[in-house]
Amino acid sequence: MKRIPHFPLRAAAGLLSAFYLIVLAMLVLPGCSGGAAPRSSGDSAVLPYSVGVFLQAQAGGVNDPVAAAAVLDAACTALQEDDAVVSRALALSSTTAPAALREGRNMDFLIGISLKTESVLPEPEVSSGDATLEVLTWLFGGIPSWFMPTLEYTLTGRMELAVFDLNDQETRSWLKLTEPPSLPPPVHNLISAGGSRSLSLVDRSGGTEAIENYLLSIIMPPMCVAGDPEMVRGALNEEAASGFLEKLRKDLHTRLLRDEKEKPLRVIFPKESAGGA
Repeated sequence: MKRIPHFPLRAAAGLLSAFYLIVLAMLVLPGCSGGAAPRSSGDSAVLPYSVGVFLQAQAGGVNDPVAAAAVLDAACTALQEDDAVVSRALALSSTTAPAALREGRNMDFLIGISLKTESVLPEPEVSSGDATLEVLTWLFGGIPSWFMPTLEYTLTGRMELAVFDLNDQETRSWLKLTEPPSLPPPVHNLISAGGSRSLSLVDRSGGTEAIENYLLSIIMPPMCVAGDPEMVRGALNEEAASGFLEKLRKDLHTRLLRDEKEKPLRVIFPKESAGGA
């Protein structure tokens, strides 16, 4: 009987084994090497701090309780939720720094918000690029022109964050006094001010005048309709506060991260036990 050569079978088995090893390596090695390098948490680390937030009472600030609660809620959300800065942010009821220091004495930091809103509406300017697009959509589409942010308003408001470190020795000493002297200074003062915001007809319309504004936009481009002053003021203040918070949130995160790296861990020991160690 003629013997059947086995070389082709052995070659096929060898190729199959090699292919198996290559596939296994492709599956295993990315897991060992990590594939794409994980993003460093240095710039996005959530700091393990408990922070109290309060709105400082001031002339020209937010006096409406509902609006004040909205500002505090937005600040706490910006600090502890999306792209969080700290692990916990709690709104305080105090409206002055001394009262807030005592209310939040068991926290790590206090943040006092000073917000100046728009009291007098600025005169808007027409954005040339948006105006051209608005006219085109008004001529050929109608309703889409209501959503074009054509009128630009220059802002005069500002937001300031006063950051108090409750682990600071001077602050801890101040809290122990029955009739304390002047308030210890904040460790950081962060300010965001100015800028501009652009509003569409939808942003400028509300209440009983909304229908009238939309009817006027049939015979003239929406940029020619001034809108409801209260709606304009409310929209400007809301967008300004949101923009100020976003900038100050980033500044605060940068400052706190820098303090973490530059300052050693501070442990507060009572003065009475300092000599007994």
